[in-house]
Amino acid sequence: LYSPGILEIKGEKNGKPVSEIRRTPGLPARLKLSADPEILPADGESVSYIMVELLDNNGEIISTPVKTDDNVTFTISGNGKFVGGENGDCIPTSEGRQMCLRAGKNVILVKSGDVPGPIIMTATYKGVKSGVTEINSTIGGVSNW
Repeated sequence: LYSPGILEIKGEKNGKPVSEIRRTPGLPARLKLSADPEILPADGESVSYIMVELLDNNGEIISTPVKTDDNVTFTISGNGKFVGGENGDCIPTSEGRQMCLRAGKNVILVKSGDVPGPIIMTATYKGVKSGVTEINSTIGGVSNW
């Protein structure tokens, strides 16, 4: 029988005690975006991978599936280009800027433009707080990878 709660895993690693706690997630509350790398050369070729996660109020990932017709919408401001998402189970819309989440996650690719400056990616999903991340595109810059 399923019931929400807390699972604590205890063990040893290299002779030292380790533990990890997992909690049953609550209701979806916000989207979290994390760019890697956060700095790109303004060369029109470099790509940043943006992890998108659907979280509850405690920061736990909502791993229940989201229907493929119930998409997260992405917008970009600045001199960057939306390339697409990496989640193979998702069917992108004709606009190509809406993607679903699988197990509460997706990875979105953004390409730098030729002009330096901030690239702002915003993700919105009905009923939850939007997520935002910034990528800095620089002249002659080297990505922080």
